[in-house]
Amino acid sequence: MTQDTIDQYIAKALGQTATAQEQAHLDAWRKADAQNEKYYRQFEHLWRLGLLAKDKPAFHPNVDRAWQNVRPAVPLQQRSQIPAYAFFTAIASVLLVAMVFLYPYVFPEKVKHIHLVAQNLQEVTLPDGTSVTLRKGATLEYPEAFGEDQRKVNFSGQAYFDVHHDPDHQFIIDMKETQVRVLGTAFNIDEEAHHTVTVSVSRGKVAFETKTKKPQRVVLAKGKQATYQHQQKKISALTAQAPNALAWKTKIFSFNDTPLPEVVKTLNDAYGADIRLESPELFNCSLSMVNHRSQSIESVLATISTILNVEVKQQNNSYRIFGKCQ
Repeated sequence: MTQDTIDQYIAKALGQTATAQEQAHLDAWRKADAQNEKYYRQFEHLWRLGLLAKDKPAFHPNVDRAWQNVRPAVPLQQRSQIPAYAFFTAIASVLLVAMVFLYPYVFPEKVKHIHLVAQNLQEVTLPDGTSVTLRKGATLEYPEAFGEDQRKVNFSGQAYFDVHHDPDHQFIIDMKETQVRVLGTAFNIDEEAHHTVTVSVSRGKVAFETKTKKPQRVVLAKGKQATYQHQQKKISALTAQAPNALAWKTKIFSFNDTPLPEVVKTLNDAYGADIRLESPELFNCSLSMVNHRSQSIESVLATISTILNVEVKQQNNSYRIFGKCQ
């Protein structure tokens, strides 16, 4: 074997990438001569010193080039005669060069994180192009630049995520007891403090999983949703996405023989309004209605008033509904 081949085999063996045949050739070469074994040990020692940051995935040292700086251009059998000071001077030179390259990995710069608390409905574009619509009170924390292996954010509250498709970098939304993993999709997350976390998917596919002692994982496709119960510490069965899951964002509603108290609850939740049923008979009413575009709360209530033949009165910042259903 040539000297370059020997060095390559040693480097591959130390990096655990050598094939079975290459490892066999290297083992035979080491056993053939004591000087060969000594050479291997010196190479191994230098390798260990030069890989102080070997666990950092972004660093890939060129061991062959580094060794060329210290390997004398003399036959292998004469290397035992190299003066000790020359050998250690060479090692010091390589280590100095190595530390220049290793410094950013051993002492990486701290990545700045952005922390948002939505004061109103807020649109945010993340560094990778992902769009997030935050509902009032929602919090989002993300780095100014995502890492090389994944895109991870911390989140609480309610938001709609339209994740930029990137199959090489998984997108992870981390919450208190659960997380969502995606590649590229659009979905809604509704986290109610100390109660539930509901994930509804409008496009693509996501993995919804717990961070409990016994992890649970469900995969949600388009049109599906699942809810995590904080008290039970588990994710409920998959169900069809609620028809008004995105009403808080779109202000588009779909009611199909829906009990009027539920309609009022949905409208109050979407608009942050205060709508109340003032007549006892109204609690037994139901509503079927679809609006195909975003409308103001006044327009929606006017439509309901016409359909049910009821009266809507605005009192300060609240709305009162009177009458009987027709």
